[in-house]
Amino acid sequence: MELLGLSLEALGVILLAVLILRVHWRMLKEHKVNDPDVWREMRLEQKVGIFSIVITTTGFILQMASIN
Repeated sequence: MELLGLSLEALGVILLAVLILRVHWRMLKEHKVNDPDVWREMRLEQKVGIFSIVITTTGFILQMASIN
């Protein structure tokens, strides 16, 4: 049961991060924002989002290794 809980939690966090990143990419691609400060902030959020996916995946792998 612990394995299922950890798997669903990691999957939920990763899906949420991917969804947010896709919205950012779409907005940047369609040039819906004209403010350079907002562009910079969105780029930073993209980098942090990608990093969060990496550390969530790493944490999941480490937790799975400690269960077995």
